[in-house]
Amino acid sequence: MLYRATAGLVEESRNMPRVPLDFQLSILGLSEVNHAATKSASHAVSLVDPGTPLPHAIASLDAGRRLLLEVHDALDSIDGRRAPDRKDANALCRFADTLNTENLSHLLVHCHMGRSRSAAAATIILVRLGFSPDDAFERVRAVRDPIWPNWTLLEHGDDLLDCNGALLHACQTVYRRVEQKFARWVDDPRPESLEAMPLGAVRA
Repeated sequence: MLYRATAGLVEESRNMPRVPLDFQLSILGLSEVNHAATKSASHAVSLVDPGTPLPHAIASLDAGRRLLLEVHDALDSIDGRRAPDRKDANALCRFADTLNTENLSHLLVHCHMGRSRSAAAATIILVRLGFSPDDAFERVRAVRDPIWPNWTLLEHGDDLLDCNGALLHACQTVYRRVEQKFARWVDDPRPESLEAMPLGAVRA
């Protein structure tokens, strides 16, 4: 089956002990997904606007190895836009629970730009897999910078994962660093505004 958000939450498994897994992580924008480098992905998470067709590289994966969340990059569900909710964060946790050292080698997470929804989703998955919030964001930023994780999705993830605000605090640190190093992109978050910027600088 294709994993989607469901009504059943994973409350009973919040505190399951976990050991961080060793695997390749890719965080991409929609236009980048069909690149040859993504063909090695063993699992994929797609966060796209409702009705957006999945790229071939994702659709060709076995259904049990991919998760589709149809949400807008929004903080609130208004004006016909569907913001991420608790069911979406729960679906990410459920999907993370299917991953193990035997079946996970390369996790690809994508949204439309690879900066907001996918960054938040990847961080939630990493925390569910045993990473601390700070370490999870560092892992995400190591492969995709700058990022501006979707706050609403992280709020639900923080609650489901019993982070007691640690996930949100770590995200605020990321926001501050991006505002300091990528002020022009924060004001104009289009792909072309990053062309002249050193993409690793924000990790300083």
